[in-house]
Amino acid sequence: MAVGSLPNYIKALNNQPVKNGYVRFYRGHACNKWNLEPSLLRAGNENLLEKETELIQELHIHYPEIFKDSENIFEDLVIAQHYGIPTRLLDVTSNPLVALYFAITNIPPKAENPEVLIIDIPKDVVVYYDNQKVLDDLNNVIHSEGKPLHYPIACIKARLNNPRIVRQSGAFLLLSEKHDKREVVIEHIELSKNNIRRLFTQLAGLGITTQSLFPELSQYALCLKNKEIEL
Repeated sequence: MAVGSLPNYIKALNNQPVKNGYVRFYRGHACNKWNLEPSLLRAGNENLLEKETELIQELHIHYPEIFKDSENIFEDLVIAQHYGIPTRLLDVTSNPLVALYFAITNIPPKAENPEVLIIDIPKDVVVYYDNQKVLDDLNNVIHSEGKPLHYPIACIKARLNNPRIVRQSGAFLLLSEKHDKREVVIEHIELSKNNIRRLFTQLAGLGITTQSLFPELSQYALCLKNKEIEL
């Protein structure tokens, strides 16, 4: 049964205990038919995928100040994704309320019910932004020649040098074209499309809003324009 209230959502979460040796993350999907797929690999981005390496180089050339503190290719992709550029990183969160917000935001008109994915990752697959093996894996998949990448091989914790990552309790999945021997467990919580307004109101009561998750001035201005903020 689709969940239509925050108390029932929390109950559904509590019915999915984390197994020993695993770390839990979440991801919101505005439609329960969507695949676990990073933006770069979605339909319409084929040209960017073919020129992924060149894209990162061009970003460094044209926006050196933005990338001057980046320490590796992973951080390059995090910065690019922050500015809306499609990348092969799939963002997740350790906060289930943040995942719920993203699941019920910008739902396509003809979409079915949204959902929250519960993604349990083996602890030894959760690594930090400077892990050399993962950086090598990342470089390998960048040259994967368009192979379908659907299976998480690492969950990478980024440096907290971006206020959006901090507010959204963010991390990033790196996907591979084949199963890893370490099992990743994914469960689904379907949400009622007819109760979106109620869920938004209940989340706002806990401080989960567009303004809180997107702290940039440009987003504050947009919230004012859309009358999401009262002065």
